[in-house]
Amino acid sequence: MHNASTEQFFSPFFADFILRSHFLHAIMGEVFSSHLHKTLKTPCNHKGGVIVPSKDTAEKRIKQSEKRHERNVATKSKIKTAFRKALEAVDQGKTDEVTELVKTAVVAIDTAATKKIMHKNKAARKKSRLMKKMNEAAKK
Repeated sequence: MHNASTEQFFSPFFADFILRSHFLHAIMGEVFSSHLHKTLKTPCNHKGGVIVPSKDTAEKRIKQSEKRHERNVATKSKIKTAFRKALEAVDQGKTDEVTELVKTAVVAIDTAATKKIMHKNKAARKKSRLMKKMNEAAKK
């Protein structure tokens, strides 16, 4: 029953392919079938149905990116809060608070731009819009 075509068809790669595809299909269902080729190209181990990196450096990179993500989300939240408070103060006409709040918003935006959390052009645009609103409110 073993002829050349059968041995060629059931190569070790193909056997590994079949095992992985059945294993992952059982875990992830139909969604997996379209992403099978991407999964097989990356080296990974399967522990408890979760695809984890097979290298220590890859695992470290994942931890680093998660930490950076948390930091970036917190910084973006601070920017949005400072920007919103400054705009509210401008709209309500609180002249004593406006300059203080605008300064804190500008500092938060500049910090994000220097840390590459926000693109420098976006930071400049946000600051410009904030200053424009502040100047328009001061003229009134």
